[in-house]
Amino acid sequence: MTTTILRANLKAALEDENIGNISDCFTDDYVFEVDPSDYIDAGAEGDVRYADWGKDDETQATQAIFAGASEINVTFATYEQSDEAGDDAYRVEDYVLTVFWQSGQHVNEEVTYKGRATIHMRREQSSWAIYRWIDARTVEPSENSTWGVLRGDYRQ
Repeated sequence: MTTTILRANLKAALEDENIGNISDCFTDDYVFEVDPSDYIDAGAEGDVRYADWGKDDETQATQAIFAGASEINVTFATYEQSDEAGDDAYRVEDYVLTVFWQSGQHVNEEVTYKGRATIHMRREQSSWAIYRWIDARTVEPSENSTWGVLRGDYRQ
């Protein structure tokens, strides 16, 4: 398996709303890091939304997003990637995540989230899994929130 296949599996799991396959994309010691500006914008809730984010938080937030979404579409565009010769690699991916909401604060709305993710992966046996995701706002100004904001909104 390559990191490109891992990215395709993550995309398919999101679009199919398959929480088991989402969980398989991450290592047990996975860590998510929000864009510092998103953390600051959260104000006093920054710690509640983003501190000590691990695999269980990722799974729970994603389940909550799935519960409110009727459809999810995601596209990735590779900005940079390392070689995969060793057991550790990274990809820098620009993403566009569109959620069609059936419930929650955006009921019957389509909301798009955009950003750039630096995704660190490690080879475990014959497969790759994500162990660190660093979320960032895109370089160009955007009115769209990042995936990190969405994650924080649905952390339980």
